[in-house]
Amino acid sequence: MASKTPTIDVSKHERLAVYGVRNYEKDGEDRSFWTQVGSAFRCKDGSFNLVLDYVPTGGGTLNLRPARPKDEA
Repeated sequence: MASKTPTIDVSKHERLAVYGVRNYEKDGEDRSFWTQVGSAFRCKDGSFNLVLDYVPTGGGTLNLRPARPKDEA
């Protein structure tokens, strides 16, 4: 089955948002709750520095994606 998520070329973005994603079930339906937990910045060697405002606990996933401009947030 093909992934519904498009591939993102993160090299084209100066700053990425870091989201904590928690999956849960509501009314028999699988859902997810996304909370921005910080930012990521690309280093000269291609690695990333993560600046986290807080760290999600109790499981979940950290997700990197291009940050939205402040006027779209």
